[in-house]
Amino acid sequence: MLAQGVAALPLSLEAVKRATRQDFGDDDVLLEAYLRAATGFVETAARRPLAPRAVTFMAEETGWRTWWLPVAPVISVTQVAVMDPAGAWAPLPEGSVRLLNGAEEPRLALAEGVIWPERLPGSPIRISAEVGYADPEDYPAQLLQAITLVVRDWYLAGLEPGDGDLPALQFGAKLLINQLRYRRPQVCA
Repeated sequence: MLAQGVAALPLSLEAVKRATRQDFGDDDVLLEAYLRAATGFVETAARRPLAPRAVTFMAEETGWRTWWLPVAPVISVTQVAVMDPAGAWAPLPEGSVRLLNGAEEPRLALAEGVIWPERLPGSPIRISAEVGYADPEDYPAQLLQAITLVVRDWYLAGLEPGDGDLPALQFGAKLLINQLRYRRPQVCA
């Protein structure tokens, strides 16, 4: 998944300061860096992006009629394109592909009667989509709590964001992530 935009942070700096029991501004920049890193970490581990963002997926499978997206939720699919024999991306006509069950088990279905156009052999299929929760009120509380726990653990351990030696994920955060981890049922059919 290639993100095409910067997503908003799902928690405020004030919420993180309360969780780390910091009531002064000396560590605001550090805490925000932790928040950004922990958000990405938890979203990746759960395969559930929180804030809406545009992304691109490359599907290596060819000839599918149904393709399950690797993350949930998916708000919309903006384009599906193949690489034509000349090496240029050619979008499928509008209505050729539709998104099914974007909130829980997002998958693309090729519309009835649509066949794949001729494309460069071995080239992937490019899928552009908007993923995440459309409303911040819908962010799962378990993932917000997991982000808070990860930030607190990293802060108390005195790590710098980007350190290669991160401590093992604590049981509480791991449990919260596992409760909501999106498990792709299959890749294509």
